[in-house]
Amino acid sequence: AEAHAALGYVRHYEWQWKDAEREFLRAIELNPSYPLARIWYANMLMSRRRYDEALAQVFVARDLDPFSLVVNTNVAWVLSAAGRYDEAVAQLERTLAIDPDYVQARWRLVGSLSGAGRMDEALAQAHRVVDLAGRSPSSLGLLAEVYAKAGRVGEARTLLREILEADRIQYVPPGSIGS
Repeated sequence: AEAHAALGYVRHYEWQWKDAEREFLRAIELNPSYPLARIWYANMLMSRRRYDEALAQVFVARDLDPFSLVVNTNVAWVLSAAGRYDEAVAQLERTLAIDPDYVQARWRLVGSLSGAGRMDEALAQAHRVVDLAGRSPSSLGLLAEVYAKAGRVGEARTLLREILEADRIQYVPPGSIGS
């Protein structure tokens, strides 16, 4: 099951949708209790905008491993992608109750709050991500994006300059700049 899930993961990110789906389904057939196969499959379904199917998979994964930070964060990610922001925020708050310093959950919380139009809360969470991530270029890019969405363009540009300066001495993922 693990090998099929891993191959499905690779095929998903190569945009080979049919091959990815076949591999994920085979992984689930071989081991229906393997939560990561269901999470990866849900992520592929989400990228194809098949939200109901994606939610079904993440809910099964959460039932299988209810205390997994990865699983619970992915439940919220799919909820948010489906436009169910309030549910996503509630899910992420429950996840962060397990581990308040889990950066990925805070990161997804920023997106869910932003999607819900709760910009002040999104900014507060984005600042928390920056602190937890040690001012990484990616975290600064996230904060800049929220500043821009909140209409605080000057602050977003200041962060963009900091990110571009960091690019002179370290690798900066393009998404840190392009958001």
